[in-house]
Amino acid sequence: MSNLDDESHEIVFSQGSQCEDEGSNVSYLEEDPESTSLSYLEILNRFCLKIKEEAMISSKATERIREVAISLLRASNVQSKNQVYKILHDHGIDHNTIPELEDVFSPSLWEHGSAELADCGDFGNCFPNISPREIKLGTRREWKQLRNGKRRVMKCPENFYYVSLLASLELLLNNQIILDMVAKPRKEDPHSSLLCDFNDGSIIHDHELFFVDPHSLKIILYYDDLEITNQQTKRKHKLAMFYFQLGNIYSEYRSKLKSINLLATVESRYLKKYGMDAILKQFVEELQILGDDMGYDFQLQMGIVRLRGALLAVIADTPASNLLGGI
Repeated sequence: MSNLDDESHEIVFSQGSQCEDEGSNVSYLEEDPESTSLSYLEILNRFCLKIKEEAMISSKATERIREVAISLLRASNVQSKNQVYKILHDHGIDHNTIPELEDVFSPSLWEHGSAELADCGDFGNCFPNISPREIKLGTRREWKQLRNGKRRVMKCPENFYYVSLLASLELLLNNQIILDMVAKPRKEDPHSSLLCDFNDGSIIHDHELFFVDPHSLKIILYYDDLEITNQQTKRKHKLAMFYFQLGNIYSEYRSKLKSINLLATVESRYLKKYGMDAILKQFVEELQILGDDMGYDFQLQMGIVRLRGALLAVIADTPASNLLGGI
C-alpha cells in the first residue's frame, strides 16, 4: 500500500518502486506498443478497438477488419520467415538447426481455427470497460399500444445511468503516464502573475486538501444539455449529460476529447422532476469516500495506491449553472 512522505511528497508503492522526480517526455496519453511487451494478439485487439472508436464503425465491420488484419499478419509472417531462412542459407546456416525460429514465425495462435483468434470480441482484456449502472428514480403510468392494437395503461420506469467515479479513476491511474502526472505535479512559478490553469488559482492554496496534499486527485465536473433526434420517428429527446476530468492531467492533454469521461446521463424531464440531488447522489457519495481522511485504495497494476481527492471546479453554461445552484 502506498503512503505519502511529508518531506519528499513522493508516492511509494507496495512493491517498493517509486515515481522519479524527473519530468517525463510525454507526447500522447497512450501506451506505446513498442515500449511494452504486448503480444501480437493484444496489439491486434488494441488496433481494432482504436479503429472502432475513432472511426465510429459497427462491431460487425470491426470484426471484418480484424479478419483482414489477421490475414495480413499471416502473410507478413510467412514473408519474414522466408527472408530470414534465405539470409541464413546464404551464410551457410541450416535453419533446421535453429528450431526456435519455427515457433517465432509460425506460433500456434496463427493456426486456422485457433481459439485466441476466434475470440474477436475479447477487447476487454486490453481495454477494460466500465458499464454504466442503471438507477431507478421512480415510475409513471402512461397509455401503451399493444401488438393486438389495444391500448392499456402501464407502469413505465424512470431511470438514469451512472458511471462509477472511483472505477473510472482506477482505470485512469492504471495508465502509467497519468499516474506519473499525479505523482509529479507541475510546480507553478511563485513570482509569475500569469494564470494558465485551475492549479494556478487561489483555490488550490486555500483548499484544505489540495494545499496540504499535492498528490490529491482534482475532479472537474462538467454539465450541459443536448438534444438528439430519432431518425425513424423524428422524435426529439433532450438529455442532461455529466462528465468529469482529472485536473491532475497536464493542461495540454486535458484539451483532448479522450481526457473527458462520462459520469451520468439522464433525460432532462427526469432531472427537472426529481432534482439535481437525486442525480448526483452517487457522485457525492463517492466524493465523500475519496475525500475521507483514510483516502481510497486504488487497485493498480504495480500494487495498491491510496489517494485522496475532492471536487476542484464545476464547468457549465449559464442555464446549467443556475440549475446546479438551485436557481
